[in-house]
Amino acid sequence: MLMLALIACGQDAADTAATPTWHEDVEPIVETYCMGCHNEFGVGRGDFTSYDLAYPNADRMAAWVSSGEMPLPSADPECRPYRGHEHLVMADEDQATLIAWADGGAPEGDEQNGDGTATSFGRHLDDVDVSLPMPFTAQVKPKDDGNHYFCMVLDNPITEPLYVTGFDLELDNTPVVHHTLLIRDHGGDAGAGYGVTDTSAGFDCRDPIIENDWEILHGWAPGMEPVTFDDGFGIKIEPGDQLVLQMHYYGEPGATYEDATVYWLQTSDTAPGEVYLDVRGPENFEIPQSEAYSKTRSYKNTYGVDVRLRGIWPHMHLLGDSYQAWLLDDEGNRDTCLVTGAYDFDHQFMYLFDEPVTWPSGDKIELTCGWDNTESNPNAVDGVVTYGEGTSEEMCYFLYYASL
Repeated sequence: MLMLALIACGQDAADTAATPTWHEDVEPIVETYCMGCHNEFGVGRGDFTSYDLAYPNADRMAAWVSSGEMPLPSADPECRPYRGHEHLVMADEDQATLIAWADGGAPEGDEQNGDGTATSFGRHLDDVDVSLPMPFTAQVKPKDDGNHYFCMVLDNPITEPLYVTGFDLELDNTPVVHHTLLIRDHGGDAGAGYGVTDTSAGFDCRDPIIENDWEILHGWAPGMEPVTFDDGFGIKIEPGDQLVLQMHYYGEPGATYEDATVYWLQTSDTAPGEVYLDVRGPENFEIPQSEAYSKTRSYKNTYGVDVRLRGIWPHMHLLGDSYQAWLLDDEGNRDTCLVTGAYDFDHQFMYLFDEPVTWPSGDKIELTCGWDNTESNPNAVDGVVTYGEGTSEEMCYFLYYASL
C-alpha cells in the first residue's frame, strides 16, 4: 500500500510538472500570435496581455485554437514566404501547449521562470522620425449606411527630399476605422474633385473614392502591421508634396465619434531604388444571394519593363472568404504563386515577401477573390451584392508594393 501511495504521489507530481504554465510556456505563445489584436485597444475580443486578464479566458482561448477560429486566417507561406508569418500561422506544438495549459487549470507558474522579455504586443516601429498628425480632431458622423469617408490635408514637415522606408500609425479610435489611405496629390489641389476649395476643416471624400491625380503611398486596414522596406528601398517624398489622409469610418448611423489618428514615417536621406504602391482588381461582379461566388481576372504588365513585386495586400469587405494571386507564363498558365489564403476582414495584411518576385514585362498577373454570401457567414446580405466602397458592399483589390 505504501508503494502504491508513493507511485500515486509521484504520478501526481509528474502530471503537475508536465502542465504548462503561463510565465514559462504560454505567455510567449500568446505574445507571438494573439496580443497584437487582443489588447486594450485592439480589434480582438478580450485582452490577453497579462495572466490576470488571460486566465478567465483560458477555456475560450483553447476552444478558439482547437476549432481553428484562431489565429485568424492569413496567407499560406507555402505559396510564398513572407515576413511575419511566424506571428500569423500557429505551430502545432504551440497550439498543443496552449490547449494543455487550459485543460490543466491554466496555472500561472513562477514569473521569475519566464523568459524575461518585456511584452510587446503592438509591434510598432521604434525608429520613426517624421510625424504626420491630423491637423484637428475629426468629428465622425456615419451616414445612413454607417459609412463616413473623410479627408484632410496633412502638414508636410520635411525640408529636403527623403525616402520613406517604413510606415506606421497610431489609431485613436480603432473600432470605427474601416481603413486609412495616405495619399500624395500630384496636382496640389486636394478636394478639387469633390468641389471643395477650402480644405482647412477637411472634406467628405466618398464619391469617387480618390481623385485622378492621387497616388496612394500606404494603406491600413484591421489587422495590419507596420510596413518596412528592409533593403533600404523607399518611396521618395519632396518638401512641397501635398499629403492627404483619407479615413474610412464605419459605425452606428447617427452616432458621433472623435478620432485623432497619427501617421509615423521611417525615412532615409538616400535609397538604392524607389518603391511605389499600385492596385489592380475587378469591379464588374455580382455576388448572388445565399451563394458562394468568386471572380478571376488577369492584368498584363504594361509598365514597359520588368517589375519586382515586393508584397501584396488583398482587400475585400465582410463577405470576403479567400484570395489568390499568380503570375502567368507566356502561354497563360499559372507559373508563380504570389499569395493565397483564407480571408477575414478583421485580419488584413500587407504580405511583404522575403524576396522580391520579378513580374516580366508583357506577362500577366491573375487575381481571384472569393466571397461567401451564404447563411454560414454572419455578415451575409439579403440580396445581390455588387462592387461598392461601403462596408456593406464589396471590393476585390490587390494593392502591391513594387520597384523597377
